[in-house]
Amino acid sequence: MIDAELLDDLGAGTRWDRLIALVLGLVAVLAASLVLVQTVQGQAEARASAMASRITADVIARIVAYEAREIALAALSSRSVQPGFEGLARGQVALELGREGGEVLGAAGQAATFRLIGQVAEMKALPGPEVPLDAYARAVLASSAAEIDLLVRDGQNRQRDLADAASSRSNEALLGLSVIALAGVLAGLAAVVGRSRTGRLLLALAYAATGASFVLLLLAARPAGGP
Repeated sequence: MIDAELLDDLGAGTRWDRLIALVLGLVAVLAASLVLVQTVQGQAEARASAMASRITADVIARIVAYEAREIALAALSSRSVQPGFEGLARGQVALELGREGGEVLGAAGQAATFRLIGQVAEMKALPGPEVPLDAYARAVLASSAAEIDLLVRDGQNRQRDLADAASSRSNEALLGLSVIALAGVLAGLAAVVGRSRTGRLLLALAYAATGASFVLLLLAARPAGGP
């Protein structure tokens, strides 16, 4: 016959067995949680990186359009005043030489300058609704230096910061997985060694590693916009 006390030990398990079972259960739960967090943070990093790349392309397009427009308008503005100066100079020379038509040359040059200035002002304005441009093309053409700076600061840089933060937290989750795997190994060794001094030390280390992995889980699970 089997002893009743032995049946009780086999049925309920000893305190040592319960400690082993508890740490192994914690290892399983924390490992699953860390895998989930690492996956979520990895997706957040990829999403933020993709958004940063898209904004970078948008910024480049706006900078190219803005610089090309400003250079062209500056050149046209400079050239628009030349007829007026040339007309005044020719008119002055004609008057000094006593030739007729000096005032006419000056007036013609000024009139040409005014017409060119008006054309440059029209070029600064956005094309009207009759011009077939999509919304994005109009937005690019209308970009100002302040708007581009805002897009870089609050868009591009913000997404890069989010990607860096998500990458850091994903690495913390991976570190937590390494630590929780070590906790599982230590718990298994403690179960094999048994309730000896070495076994108790291994079990204590397993619980310590489990606690460390829990802290890493909390760090890795912080919101993307948090510190």
